[in-house]
Amino acid sequence: MTASNEEMAQQLYKQKRYKETLPLLEEAASAGSAWAHGVLGWMYWYGHAVRKDKDRSLHHYQLAYDGGNDSAAHPLGLVQFDAGRAELALEWFRKDRDRPISSLYWQYRTIEAHPHLARHADEADDILLEAADRGHLSRNAMWLFE
Repeated sequence: MTASNEEMAQQLYKQKRYKETLPLLEEAASAGSAWAHGVLGWMYWYGHAVRKDKDRSLHHYQLAYDGGNDSAAHPLGLVQFDAGRAELALEWFRKDRDRPISSLYWQYRTIEAHPHLARHADEADDILLEAADRGHLSRNAMWLFE
């Protein structure tokens, strides 16, 4: 894929012209573009220009992350959480550096639902407080802890 083709894919994607973007993304992904794999993961998750397919979404997000697209850690966590694989979800949320506030919240949700995954007894509460301190909407409920 040439740089101009990838630029075209990015432009079409930003314009939400997903059907036109799809062949360019598939070509870029075949050439090893981590960005293209990330977008394909998103498209398969939500069913934009393709049939929803959570397995293909997971596959593309994994290839995106393996290819250096660290922002794929968060959706990988969400995919694993949605599939009921809490331990894997928590691993991915802990790796996420691009969305630290949201990942803290999802770490909290995962540990609250699966307390055996906590590193220590107060980890879920500590994570929620950290998310609130960083500005997550959960701060509105912090009066419950006072």
